[in-house]
Amino acid sequence: PKQQIINTLEHSFLWIDTVSVNRVNLTTIEVKIKERVPVMVWCGVSRSKTEACKLMDSLGFLFAKAPEFFGAAYIKLYGPLYDTSWRGSSFYSPAGLNHVFLLIKALSEIGFQPVEVEVVNENQYDVFLNSGTRISVQVSDPVETIIANLASLLTQKDFAQSQLGNFSNLLYIDARFGNKL
Repeated sequence: PKQQIINTLEHSFLWIDTVSVNRVNLTTIEVKIKERVPVMVWCGVSRSKTEACKLMDSLGFLFAKAPEFFGAAYIKLYGPLYDTSWRGSSFYSPAGLNHVFLLIKALSEIGFQPVEVEVVNENQYDVFLNSGTRISVQVSDPVETIIANLASLLTQKDFAQSQLGNFSNLLYIDARFGNKL
């Protein structure tokens, strides 16, 4: 039965994104599988309680253990899961996860190098740069506003002379106050 084959494959192999089964002729079936694509890794409920990292797709679905050699290839995520077991669990809310993706991309485009994200609650998360600087944001604030505020900060005299990747003396930037930093 077609649906039974699909269900068995999807539940047995979490790395499978989609499955299609078609009959080619009376004695042959064709099974097409699309694998999940990892975009980030989940590494525990908090930065202070890390565990072995798991690969995560763009929907926040955890599907496999990350290889130990992934290095800086993926952004590390920390925060609670929606299930007690990591296998097949989801990370963060869809709106929160989308906000994280948009902000990470936008930060990279203006020269920042994000390496970790830690969820504080449903509406707040912190982005950690390679320099150790933390940027605190709210999901309810538009990414465009956050980026515009950060860009204006970089034009200020104290920051304009610094190199973006070398904010080692800056502890944090708090962007949780609407149109202010």
